[in-house]
Amino acid sequence: MSTSLKKSFIMQAGIRQTSVLSVIVLMMVPQNLSASENSQQQADLIIENGIVYDGSLAPSQRQDIVVRDGKIIFVGDNAAGQFQATKIVHASGKVVMPGFIDPHTHAGEELSDPEKAANLNYLSQGVTTVFIGNDGHGLANIAEQKSLFESHGIGTNVGIYVGHGGVRRSVMGVEDRAPNDAEMAEMKTLVSTAMSDGAIGLSTGLFYVPGAFASTDEVIELASIAGRMGGVYDTHLRDESTYSIGVLGAIEETLDIGLKANIPVNFSHIKALGVDVWGYSTQIIDRVNKARAAGQAVTADQYPWRASGTSVTAALMPKWSLAGGFEAMVARMDDPEQMPKIREEMTDNLRRRGGAEAVLITGRIDNEMAQSIIGKNLKEIAADWGVSAIDAAIKPVRAGGA
Repeated sequence: MSTSLKKSFIMQAGIRQTSVLSVIVLMMVPQNLSASENSQQQADLIIENGIVYDGSLAPSQRQDIVVRDGKIIFVGDNAAGQFQATKIVHASGKVVMPGFIDPHTHAGEELSDPEKAANLNYLSQGVTTVFIGNDGHGLANIAEQKSLFESHGIGTNVGIYVGHGGVRRSVMGVEDRAPNDAEMAEMKTLVSTAMSDGAIGLSTGLFYVPGAFASTDEVIELASIAGRMGGVYDTHLRDESTYSIGVLGAIEETLDIGLKANIPVNFSHIKALGVDVWGYSTQIIDRVNKARAAGQAVTADQYPWRASGTSVTAALMPKWSLAGGFEAMVARMDDPEQMPKIREEMTDNLRRRGGAEAVLITGRIDNEMAQSIIGKNLKEIAADWGVSAIDAAIKPVRAGGA
């Protein structure tokens, strides 16, 4: 584990009992560690007779675990004969294991809120370490974010990515152009500082604005800094479908970034998204395995469901129409010369996504129409309003997104 990764786990997760017992292993001790023969040591917690997976590839064993002061001090047999504990959990038939690591979350907002910082939605699933700042959305100022977490305490361990989108936005706004030399130097400084402050690497969301406006060379320059400082490159591909360079082209772009920046690569939520690329998964997996076989450090994560989650704006609006921010987008939609082109591209993007029935509104909309559309798909909303599916999408986009 790199120094920057270790520094980024800034808070210690609590131990929590669920239907599958889950603990975070902070220290595994030799199994022959025991109390003296004539006395029992004091402990806070004994988990008895659980099916223990220790986080390695070793087979499970039926063992006891002893915890004191938030650390595991014993793993072995007959803990009750060697330790006295204020709490004993009988775990027969249950799995006891290190807490799960979720490598792709958007939990930064919750962790920043003192009332939600316990992160119970993750802890209750046995997840005790979350990575945040994925998809290029990570903040540029890691030190400030860590200080906030430490000020009120958080319920999970956290690894923080510095986001390419956050860095670019802080220097260039939402401009659809290449950075000049001064702007590039400033972005490099922000990435270097973030890595020094404990970021685990650089994340990009090259499908999203403003990342979509960056060239491959720009990303390589910034990723090289993270690579030299022990970080990794985590990416939402520029294209998971046929929006721009195609999913296979985006796979090649990412592998090229990894090689030229000399940095380990992780594909976030790898997928073949939409009707145009269904069936491409075999080619994608084969290409990743080929890169691994050639010695490149490449991994991928994947979520276990069939739907993806993003905003209506990102899914359907053409990227060029988003340059300059929300007000500039609305101005283009009000322009009778530009709006027909926007509608045309939105129509094709909706087709890529599988049609109006495939786009479900789930939340994140802050206006009066929210209650009438959350939980419905675009086909249902269009029928309710008596408009086309594209017009049903345009209304929440203009209202701030959903």
